[in-house]
Amino acid sequence: GKGSDRPTADETGKGKKGSGMRLDGSIHIRDLSFYYPERPENRVLDGVSLDIPKNSSVAFIGPTGAGKTTLADVILGVIEPVSGRVLCDDRDIRDDLTAWHETVGYISQDIYLIDGTVRENVAFG
Repeated sequence: GKGSDRPTADETGKGKKGSGMRLDGSIHIRDLSFYYPERPENRVLDGVSLDIPKNSSVAFIGPTGAGKTTLADVILGVIEPVSGRVLCDDRDIRDDLTAWHETVGYISQDIYLIDGTVRENVAFG
């Protein structure tokens, strides 16, 4: 901005719908921890770190209650971790969740189908 070395919100795109967060590199998960407030002794995620390379698909596999859905929800920005960060090309996704949601895709373990033809199910989706 004028008179300052710090960029303005307009220059960074922060807070603007469709501000252009691009996934040009990797997703970096750093030291994520999460627990539900009613059960703080049960850490669903405890210090999770991983990298998801550009143009890759990832599947979280494990037993019921292992934290797969919680990890996906944190990465998607649906819930906030107790600690840790999710970075897209070294930018925290929480800087612009609207742009992040426009960037990532997610397929749930739950499948919703109606009793009908494939065409009707595609139209329903």
